[in-house]
Amino acid sequence: MAFNYYESMSWLTGADFNLPLWLAYVIIVIQFYACFFLTLGIASRYFAGIILLCLLMTIPYHISGKVPLDWFGQRIGNGIQFHLLTFFTSVILTFKGSGKFSIDNYIRQAFM
Repeated sequence: MAFNYYESMSWLTGADFNLPLWLAYVIIVIQFYACFFLTLGIASRYFAGIILLCLLMTIPYHISGKVPLDWFGQRIGNGIQFHLLTFFTSVILTFKGSGKFSIDNYIRQAFM
């Protein structure tokens, strides 16, 4: 969403979702920075929890059929596997953490 910012903003604030401008901006910022920090292993429990909350808030949109669940834009419930994978990965990272090779671990060992 960060690379096509204006298109994403118009999609989120358009007729399909009708979100306020500030909420669409917050969603785009969260999805960009949370994925960036999760990749680096910085504050992974915090950002995995934020991604988990974002996924939980999109459930009504997926059930109503406003968001296509597959690559081809069919609104029949195909492609839910990615959302389930992201959901369960976020749950695991929220409760377990990112592991011993993350930057979180190095920071924790250095200051504790």
